[in-house]
Amino acid sequence: MPSEHPLHSIQRPMAQPTTHADSEHTIPEGYTALALNARFESSPITPCLIVRNEPDPAGGRLVVLRSVPFGRVLLGALLDSSGALCEPVEIWVQDASTGDARPPLAGRSPTQADVDRIWSESLGAARSTCPSSVIDIGFEDDRLPACALRPDPLSIAPLPEQGEAPPDDSEPINPAPALVHARRFHPVSLDALLRVYEGETWAGVFHGSALLPFAGSLRKISQSAVVEPVEGGHLLLSRRDVSSRLSEVVHLKLRMLADAIEEVAAAVESTKGPLFAIDLDSFRVDLSRPGTGVPYLWSARARLATTGDALEVSLDGSERRQFISASGDTTSIFRPESATPPAAGGAVLRIREVIEQGDDTVVIDATASTPERVSLAEHDLLWLKPTLGSGPVDLYFRLEEGRTLAEGESRIRSLPLNADQNARSTFRALAGVPIAEVPLRVLPQRSSPCDLYALGVIATRAFFADQQQTLPVALDQVMSLARRAGEAGAPETALVDRISAVFESDPRWLESLGPHRIVSEELSAPEALRGIPFQLWVDILATVCRMFPGLSPDSSCRSLGDAPAHAPHRVFDTAKRDLNRLLVCSRSLIVVDWESNREVHSLIRDHMTGLADARSAAGAAESASS
Repeated sequence: MPSEHPLHSIQRPMAQPTTHADSEHTIPEGYTALALNARFESSPITPCLIVRNEPDPAGGRLVVLRSVPFGRVLLGALLDSSGALCEPVEIWVQDASTGDARPPLAGRSPTQADVDRIWSESLGAARSTCPSSVIDIGFEDDRLPACALRPDPLSIAPLPEQGEAPPDDSEPINPAPALVHARRFHPVSLDALLRVYEGETWAGVFHGSALLPFAGSLRKISQSAVVEPVEGGHLLLSRRDVSSRLSEVVHLKLRMLADAIEEVAAAVESTKGPLFAIDLDSFRVDLSRPGTGVPYLWSARARLATTGDALEVSLDGSERRQFISASGDTTSIFRPESATPPAAGGAVLRIREVIEQGDDTVVIDATASTPERVSLAEHDLLWLKPTLGSGPVDLYFRLEEGRTLAEGESRIRSLPLNADQNARSTFRALAGVPIAEVPLRVLPQRSSPCDLYALGVIATRAFFADQQQTLPVALDQVMSLARRAGEAGAPETALVDRISAVFESDPRWLESLGPHRIVSEELSAPEALRGIPFQLWVDILATVCRMFPGLSPDSSCRSLGDAPAHAPHRVFDTAKRDLNRLLVCSRSLIVVDWESNREVHSLIRDHMTGLADARSAAGAAESASS
């Protein structure tokens, strides 16, 4: 079963070292392919794990490619009935134990059902966006029994029953029964592709300290390249003037960013909720075999390669969709801010009025007194849990703006609450009575704008971070520019014009956020502007600034929760439109429209001919008069 995948680099174990010529269809020397489960041993196509014969001091025997929320990705392969390699693959193994951190909302922890749903939705999104990327192996819905890698003999064996200790020399594959599936093997990360665009090389795939060999297009961008690490990858062949290829690099980066946004938007549309797990390692690069004469970097496409991390929780009496991070609060430059702000401490709750609604619900108008004034974004809620006669009650409030109260006090109004007659009577009886030591927490509304923020950080890495300017510094500069441009000029003035005015007012902006950042060679900003028009670059800056929710009046989302409840993917529409327009503009710098050139040349020629005829006529008239 020949594969059209370009990564025919896995080598079958052989007694003698393989040569470079026959290494494309074999497993790396020193590694073995083991059937993932006994049910596959008589199958024409066998899903396998690629394992090291002798454990690597740092990596062990299993080749762990990366971790994803609630699981990890192992190196595997598909073998045909003769034992020959069809293609290397990624084996995605679920591991619910990676999500033990407790998210907010009264200790709500993800259940196995939550993890299964997140895992299945991620697989469904991958199938809908790129059906050929998923390979069904039979454990997508039925769990693979718990198993481990045993060294003597080297094999995959079931783990003992629950309560029994596994053998000391075993290396667990899935400690508990788990959902497992396979995907196409794309070893190049998004950050690695950006570095290749910038003129660097790809480090390759390492297992511990060992570099695994690869063939095809990847050999040209790896450290094993002989002379030209990007030979055949670029459309423009000139290397004598670095600025001459800047237009191609900026176009390729815009394509990469457009791919990433399309992938995330499609996944959000498929799952009907945010992902909360987007960073540079969330994407792999599909380097499908290009057609004859097509530069292979032009065939590269970013593919989403992670599960989601968003857990939807229900709020009593509310139809609002509330999402939290299922794996707990994680600090990352790709996450806009802490998803679980610290609790404001104990509050004093005073019920002012219990308002009957027409749908058998009530709304509570109240005042909360806290040590510090509570500050909420537009879509955020306050969670309070007072203890009433029947026990603790979860109440969710919105902040009532525009009320002048004492320091530390906030006027709040609850979401509609389903309450029986006894509860209503209790609420009314407590009206005006201070209820002390009520637990209070800010519940930020978070949705797909968080994913848009993460993509904005990726865009910042692509265009404004380099070896001299780190990503945190570049991100700070972009955010400062967005705020400055939001305050500069009249609101009706286009953002690109306001950014241009900011750049003209202080040349340091061009130094920190100029087009010279997109390649690894040392260039000055003025030199880079010879290859990239200033207006195009300002337009790219404006596109990136708009991707950060709530940062300025120009942001495409007002806050991190500003998304349509049943169409959260629509928050990416503005960025997608901007990038499609930028791709047309940048492409025009690379691909010459000869028909337009001929038309312009004809107009100039006619004009020059007219000028020449006029000069001749003037000269003849002057001669006649003399």
